[in-house]
Amino acid sequence: MTKRINQKLAHKRKVNDQHADAKESKKARKAEVVPTTPVISSLVVEQLVGGPTTALSALAGLARCGGAGGGEEDPPDEMDEFFAGGGQATHILHMLDTNQEKNKANDVAAVFNAVEAVVARVVRCGAKLGPMSRDVATELVRKVNSDYGKEIVLLLSGTNTAYQAKSVLRMLTAMVTLGPTQAREVLLKVNWEHDNWDTLSKRSSKTDPPDVRTCFIHFLLAFLFEPSSLVLKDFFSMKTRLASLFPGLMQDKAETVMLVVETLRSKVLENAAVSKTQKMKVFGSHNIKPVLALLGWTGRKKSEGAEGDVEEMDAVKESVTAFLKVLLGSTKQGVVFPDPAAGQGDKIINPLAREVLLSLAKPWESVSLAGVVVELVTACPDQVDTLMKVLEDNWVPRDSPSWHMVVDLIITVVERQDSKALGESMKHGFPVGKVVENVVFPTKLLEKVVRVGLDMDSVVSTKCLELLTIMVTNLELFLSSLPGSLQDVAKTTAYSLVGRHLTLGNMWASLTGYLTRGEAGQVINTLRVINFIVGHLGVAGNLDVGEVLKEVELNKDKLGERRKEVQLRALTLFSTITNSSTSMPSKSAFLTKLCTEDTFSLLLDNLANNEGQEMLSSTEILSGLVKSAGICFGSGLDLGLVVALVDRDNYSLVGKVLLEAIERRKQLEEQVLALRFQEVCLRSQNISSDKDLFESLMSPDYTPSMVSSFLPPSSSEEMFSPLTLSLLANHSQNSVFVERFFSRLVFLFQDVDIFCKQIQTLTDSFSPAFKGFLTSTLSPLSSPPPSLPPLPTTPSWSLAQSTLVQLLHFPSSSPTDLTNLFSILPTDMQAGLVRLTVNRMGRLNTFNPFKASDNTNINLVMPVLELASKLNIQAPEMKNQFALSTQSYLASLVSSPPDQGDTEQSLVRDSFRLLPLPSTSLQQFASSLSQLPVNMFYKTQDQSTTTLTTILTGVCQGLSLLPQADLSDPTLVTVVAKLSCLVEVLLDTQCDLQEMTGHLTKIVAASPSLCQALSSNLVVVLVKTCRPNYLQLAECLVKLDRKHLDAFKMWVCHEKHSVTEKLWPLVRVVLQSQEFESEKKFITILLKKVVNQVETILTEPGSSDCEQELLDMVTLLSQFSKSDKQLELWKKGVGERMESVEEALKLSANVILLKFRMLATVQKISGGCDSRLMRECFLPLLHQISVSFKLGPLMGSTVLALCSAARECKELVENKMFVKEIGKNPLTWQKFFRSVLKYSLKVGDPGVPALDLLSTICDFLIRGSKLAEVEDIVEMVTSHSLYLGTVLGPSCTTKTALIQLLMSLSPASCTLDQIPLLLSGYMATLHPSDRALLTFLGMHEKAGLDLSQFQPFMFGPVAVQHYAAMAGGAWKQPKVSEVLSILDKDLMRRSCVSLPLSLPLDPQADVDKEAFPDTTLYDPRFILPFLSQLLSPEMYMDKHMKLVDSGALSYAISSLASREWGVRAAGYHVLARVQTAMDTAKLAQEKQVWLHLISLIRNGVASSSNNTSRCVRLSSLVTTFLVRVVDILQTPLSPLYRTISRSILAKPAMDMQAVPEFSRLLNSADIKHTAEQRWVLEVVKEGMRDNLDYSLANRSFVCKILQSQWGSVVIDRVGHLQVLDVIERCVGTNYGCTDLLTRHGLLTWLAVVVKRDKVDKLFVKKVVAIVSLALETARNIDKRKQEEKKGVIVEVIRTEMVILVDLIKQFAGQKNDLDMLEEVDKLYSKLQL
Repeated sequence: MTKRINQKLAHKRKVNDQHADAKESKKARKAEVVPTTPVISSLVVEQLVGGPTTALSALAGLARCGGAGGGEEDPPDEMDEFFAGGGQATHILHMLDTNQEKNKANDVAAVFNAVEAVVARVVRCGAKLGPMSRDVATELVRKVNSDYGKEIVLLLSGTNTAYQAKSVLRMLTAMVTLGPTQAREVLLKVNWEHDNWDTLSKRSSKTDPPDVRTCFIHFLLAFLFEPSSLVLKDFFSMKTRLASLFPGLMQDKAETVMLVVETLRSKVLENAAVSKTQKMKVFGSHNIKPVLALLGWTGRKKSEGAEGDVEEMDAVKESVTAFLKVLLGSTKQGVVFPDPAAGQGDKIINPLAREVLLSLAKPWESVSLAGVVVELVTACPDQVDTLMKVLEDNWVPRDSPSWHMVVDLIITVVERQDSKALGESMKHGFPVGKVVENVVFPTKLLEKVVRVGLDMDSVVSTKCLELLTIMVTNLELFLSSLPGSLQDVAKTTAYSLVGRHLTLGNMWASLTGYLTRGEAGQVINTLRVINFIVGHLGVAGNLDVGEVLKEVELNKDKLGERRKEVQLRALTLFSTITNSSTSMPSKSAFLTKLCTEDTFSLLLDNLANNEGQEMLSSTEILSGLVKSAGICFGSGLDLGLVVALVDRDNYSLVGKVLLEAIERRKQLEEQVLALRFQEVCLRSQNISSDKDLFESLMSPDYTPSMVSSFLPPSSSEEMFSPLTLSLLANHSQNSVFVERFFSRLVFLFQDVDIFCKQIQTLTDSFSPAFKGFLTSTLSPLSSPPPSLPPLPTTPSWSLAQSTLVQLLHFPSSSPTDLTNLFSILPTDMQAGLVRLTVNRMGRLNTFNPFKASDNTNINLVMPVLELASKLNIQAPEMKNQFALSTQSYLASLVSSPPDQGDTEQSLVRDSFRLLPLPSTSLQQFASSLSQLPVNMFYKTQDQSTTTLTTILTGVCQGLSLLPQADLSDPTLVTVVAKLSCLVEVLLDTQCDLQEMTGHLTKIVAASPSLCQALSSNLVVVLVKTCRPNYLQLAECLVKLDRKHLDAFKMWVCHEKHSVTEKLWPLVRVVLQSQEFESEKKFITILLKKVVNQVETILTEPGSSDCEQELLDMVTLLSQFSKSDKQLELWKKGVGERMESVEEALKLSANVILLKFRMLATVQKISGGCDSRLMRECFLPLLHQISVSFKLGPLMGSTVLALCSAARECKELVENKMFVKEIGKNPLTWQKFFRSVLKYSLKVGDPGVPALDLLSTICDFLIRGSKLAEVEDIVEMVTSHSLYLGTVLGPSCTTKTALIQLLMSLSPASCTLDQIPLLLSGYMATLHPSDRALLTFLGMHEKAGLDLSQFQPFMFGPVAVQHYAAMAGGAWKQPKVSEVLSILDKDLMRRSCVSLPLSLPLDPQADVDKEAFPDTTLYDPRFILPFLSQLLSPEMYMDKHMKLVDSGALSYAISSLASREWGVRAAGYHVLARVQTAMDTAKLAQEKQVWLHLISLIRNGVASSSNNTSRCVRLSSLVTTFLVRVVDILQTPLSPLYRTISRSILAKPAMDMQAVPEFSRLLNSADIKHTAEQRWVLEVVKEGMRDNLDYSLANRSFVCKILQSQWGSVVIDRVGHLQVLDVIERCVGTNYGCTDLLTRHGLLTWLAVVVKRDKVDKLFVKKVVAIVSLALETARNIDKRKQEEKKGVIVEVIRTEMVILVDLIKQFAGQKNDLDMLEEVDKLYSKLQL
């Protein structure tokens, strides 16, 4: 083997020597041509092409001009003279090009210095030097990199001088700055593999600045300053040694360090064009450590021992800190990743961050390093536990500087934690409890820091309390952002942690000490923590808030300005206690301590003078106190109104009122009872007194009826409370506030009149204005509404409700006021108030739009209903009232003629729109309407509509909103069919019924059975009227039912003079219908009309353009034209022959398309139009395509239509005529392909059809050797500015079309130079672009080119670097392990599971596009030969385990399931070579497992019953099992490793006729049985792909076993879902679908699943998917059967299927799942079809 490798290397060296000889001879020829150069007009140029001495002098002069000169005020220098004298790149390189001997290193360096100077001057002053200067610089870059790549690398050697190395680096830096094209050229042509690059970062010097290291840094950073994404992509794919810069930065100058760091931050980290993968390559853990060390940068040591000054050190530290914060603290721009599970999942998402944290030593001692740690842990909360491990040795509570720094770091980290975002990222199945314990509320901190520290002295306990407060805040935010079920889990965990590590009693007792010492902050933090523990976690405790308030009052001087904040926090705790289930002390005593003047004054002051959270807290506390005192309504409306109206002027009065109400509560409650009695008397109009009540109660003949007039109704509400009576008593203190309160309170009751009457007896001292207000309120019909008081910007519920009821109470209120009120309310309040309004209107009023004058507030009803409709709020009472009023109106018409005067049709129309009625009501209305005479639906005088017409339209609208199941009800279908007879008559009048026909269109489209029931005469009526909506209904009828289509055809035949252009959309539907049967007369009539239009357009081209509708009509009619008469019409339409192509080129694109369609039809029927098609259609089409590229964004559809027509035209024309006309018109042809090649790559997808057309034409002409321009086309393609980017870019339609064009130009397009480029752009997937590239590479071999020199084939981005080095002469044989590393492991795994089963091995064989559902998979046609070549005896296998790690073994196994013999043969061949390679490996133990696995397959195939066939096909179930086994055997830590390895190693052969290990793993008795069950079910699911797989599963009773275990405790919820997944995959196969549906009772079993109690909604969704797939598979099976046997399977299962779908519909209705109901409707449709 070694001998063969050496022979191959010798061959490669020989090839390289031949290239070198060719290069030398090329230089010699150049030297001979020099004397014939143009006349030199510059002394500098003359010197450059002179002798070596003068040339070196001129080069030195140019080099001196590189760094200076060129400005507007600078005098001319040698550089200006060089360009002015016509200097070229050959002049600069003349000395090297013409030297017959070996060039000296210093001479090369001198030339490179001059090149650097020229390029740098062009970069700086290119505009001043003229347009040719950039061409010179570009040529210099190209020639130097192409011809002197070897010299570039050699001068960088450590044995060469620093001067020479710096010359190279400066020159390359200048080249990079010239532009992205030149930067990419440097990247691709420089030999980065050479070892000389390795030493550059270490060559630093103090004597001659800048040193080689600095120049190398500038060179590498120059690539990063280039904004081109392609440059950056190539840069990071090359071996540029960027990481080698980091270790030496500690000794660099400050400006160098900051340049590197800032450039990497702004140009790499913060650059969106750099992917995270590229960043990870640069910034690995070994590179981050030197950067972290830069935080301690002191600068390069000087001779006298001094270090960098303080300013430089601070600047470097600041720059490095900013860089690290982005690198390690940003999941978007850095190298860390977001972890939704916060590190508590199975995978470690951020191993790099973890490694960095563990490497830090005492990060708290450095402010900068601590800041980086904070940013890192903030971005990666999964690293909280890692940070705890770093800090735990130093966090034991003690009063020391180091401990305070550690705790300060912890506090900062905890404070920066985004707990809300963390909670929002939690999903079902995540370990929420672990997240709470380890991240949000860390157990270690609670146990070892907080709990210990709280019991120590004040300094330590203060810090620990602060930390605990922040942790509690984070936990509160985390809980608030979790969904309900997860929130319960998190609360349970937090409750347990608090119970174990915190003592509520001790914390409460510590408050006294804090208050005594005046430590307000600690008091507030303690109360905040206790408030959370009690309120959110429900921890019980004996907490006397009143005692705390007393202590606050005693120590108010010590607390100072924060006393109020402490009081508010204590009151907040009280509110929490009252709202929670925690036991509290005696209520009365408790309230006595809290309800003081100071407390109310504090709370009301906050309400009146503050906003935001403080006001909300005060409101909540005040409400809790007042409700606990029992002085307000149970609903709290009176209290809410008081809080809404309180302000700075009246809050002292409110406090006094509240105290008085509490103190006099018993007396006031007695007054409330007395007023209650008065209310009862008012309601029943009872004039009896309480004495009469007493007598009735004491009567010996007492019965309940005797006191019924004294009892309040069961639905009566509270009207007075101690609070309102206390306000009444204090009217004299602030009459304005009290009257304003009661004027609003009036409208908070259901019965406004009763309250007004009662309040009148209590307000004798009130102002006349208020009394007048009460009077107008009691007579709203005769009184104008009082002016509405202004509302605050954020009104309370009570205030908004009062204002709303006031508007509704006065019928004359303006609807605008109502709309304005809702516009200022938040959405949630809007919904509640609208719901309240709708219910109030429905209860207190009778809605009847037919009698608007009787509805006092009808002007307010419709705006409310509009709002209810927008907010999706139902109005059932109003809906019932509307239905009753409608039915009553229709019933009244039977006995008396209609009176239209009192009915507003707009109100009726809006009512039907806003109050959708149920099916029963609509059916009743339709039945009533169908019995009325037609003349009642319109006025005979002016043919205008009546109220009945509006009702008819509303009924149709309501029917259109019903679900399909209701519309299919036979009774409803009958009623609507009768109603359609009435509609037919109305449509024939002058009434405008377009709205109604629009609703009818929706009804008919939703119910095919209803469409069948409608009369066919309806279509005739609709067509005769010919209005837009009428025709839409006609289209729908014609499309859905054959009889309507026949009726329309008959009408056209009888009324041919009535056929107009307006009917073309309907005609198009008829012609496109599958049930349309061509009739000669019908087609002829239509064709005459169309031909008349066509003649007008073609005879007068400028008068009108052809519309798309006419084009469609011509296209459709051409499919049904056969008779001689029709042919004459077509010939008449095409007009006279045009004599020249130029005349046809003047036509527009649409006219040419129209003419093509006409001529194409004639050509298909009779022929003889070849020359006309070419001259009048094809060549003009090519011209229009060329022109269309200039239309910009509008070109896409136009180019597609033109290219499709041109392609069809070519197929119709004879080959000889096609070649002849192309030859006669070369200008049109050349303009076409030049335009396509110029623009198609620029415009992207819109240019693809043109490229495809060009490929078709070129392929045809080349086959006949008629394409003279083939070389020009190839040159234009390969030299296009976007050619390189397209081929190397991602797979797309443009790339596919481009490669197909090159394929059509084969063999002229096949060159060896293209192979590296094609392989670099090839990704080995099944994408059309990659498939085309593979075919094109195969064409190169057919063309006789030897591709073996490129083996092993490197492909993808890695190939760019490999073949670039090969082109530079530094060819290096890649290792097999390196080649295998190209394969993406995840993609290989997916490719193994989803390998295309019907794909042949031949890359040029025709394949069905539907065979590739996933085009991202690897292509077996390349991968299998690729692996075979790597495993050939000539290749040295350096790492045998790479065959397993890369997925090569798994891929070979999966190929054995292919249906194609060739693929299976290749798979067996690769397996044989893998076995041979493993046999030769030195891995004595490791290889035994894999050799045994291969022997299992070999022995299993040999022992199978089908062993007589060659290359036996294995089931996908077996191959999937083996592929999964390979994955597990590579992971010893897998929970399934022991189980699987034992079962595999214990077998001598694999049973190929059964599902491997199915029963054993499904019924495992192991403690990890759940994992085994899930694994084997996943294997069965992935392996179930065709009939062979189901046959194997059926032989192992897989489905029967799984169905029998449904509902058992053996399988968990996930397992049940997997069972349904397996069933779904089974019914996706033909054999499985037939067997399970007809023999195994699958539908009955699914019905049992759906009917189970508390069935999981996700299970039912899976059942829906299974049923849908089963129906689809059954129909596909029926399609392939004979005509008499079609539909058998569906008919057999129809009954069971209907029962199952009905059950699913019932379940969806119970769950109100609209998506599931929609799926059920689709299933009904499939069953009906």
